[in-house]
Amino acid sequence: MSSYTHYIFGYGSLAHTGQLRTFLHRAEWHPGDWFFCRLHGYRRAWNVAMDNRVLRPGYKYYVDRATGERPAAYVTFMNVYPMAGASIGGVLFGVTPTELALLDRREANYQRISLDAGAVEQPVSGRLWLYVGLPAAEERFRRGCTMALPSSIAHITRQLWQVFRRTVPPPLPISGNHRPAPGASA
Repeated sequence: MSSYTHYIFGYGSLAHTGQLRTFLHRAEWHPGDWFFCRLHGYRRAWNVAMDNRVLRPGYKYYVDRATGERPAAYVTFMNVYPMAGASIGGVLFGVTPTELALLDRREANYQRISLDAGAVEQPVSGRLWLYVGLPAAEERFRRGCTMALPSSIAHITRQLWQVFRRTVPPPLPISGNHRPAPGASA
């Protein structure tokens, strides 16, 4: 791998390297910047939600494609949780400290936790991180999620989306009638 000091394991929207490259303001990925790999000891779940009614400066929200109105809904996102013997596929990518701070702001419904280097198949020379749902975001899901949007998988490959749907089906129907509002950050 390249000589980054931080590495992120991406399993949802952070597994889309094209969208990620744009978000990180990189002109291109270089060899060794990212790899497909498996994370051991975790399983995916759809159990994190944001309240689309609450405006958070600089953070995304969703609008109806036809009307432009903002639905009063909890929006579901993908998460992971520890599970002995389980493993998930995803993307391991290197980031600078500045990019890490950008990702921390983007992943507002998640907390970044440190992983042991042996948790992934790819050896890394820096710190290994994983974003897991904040307790408050998991509580919003439990309170009554009303809509699942393909936001955490909207830009990944069709093949990877099919794998996600087979292994961890969303808890609610996916709504294709909503999109992030213009100008809202990813």
